[in-house]
Amino acid sequence: MAYEGIEKIEEYFHKHNEEHSKESEDFIELDEKTLENKKIKSAILTDFILSIEIVIIALSTVLHKPFITQLIV
Repeated sequence: MAYEGIEKIEEYFHKHNEEHSKESEDFIELDEKTLENKKIKSAILTDFILSIEIVIIALSTVLHKPFITQLIV
């Protein structure tokens, strides 16, 4: 959820910064391979971010435990 929020914020600023270049890109059609690669890259990035969130949640459960326990978790 945090990743999606940050992604929306980044998208908002990214659109405003590259508004003029975006207009010229609208006329360029991307082939199927490029679109597929963009989807795969996005999916991998999303999985990576979600994995980090899970690790953070897991580590928060052993916050007050000894260091060795935190390391094992």
